[in-house]
Amino acid sequence: MVKRVYVGPHDEVEIADTGQVVRRGDTVEVEAGLAERLDEQPSNWAKPTTSAAKNATAPATPDEPQPVTVDGQPIDTEETS
Repeated sequence: MVKRVYVGPHDEVEIADTGQVVRRGDTVEVEAGLAERLDEQPSNWAKPTTSAAKNATAPATPDEPQPVTVDGQPIDTEETS
């Protein structure tokens, strides 16, 4: 089994060959032959040790809101009266 990380533009995708649903930033283990085919799509799949894989982030869920940032710094969005 070989590990690959989904780094593509969609929040999640399904790998048709296995039925696995993978969210952006998640690692999946697949057979070597399938890993080779995923490697043919470098804008969607990466080896776990690459910078693309390390920088891939899962989409926000209602339970995990993403912080609002400006130039990478979080800002306070709470209203004050």
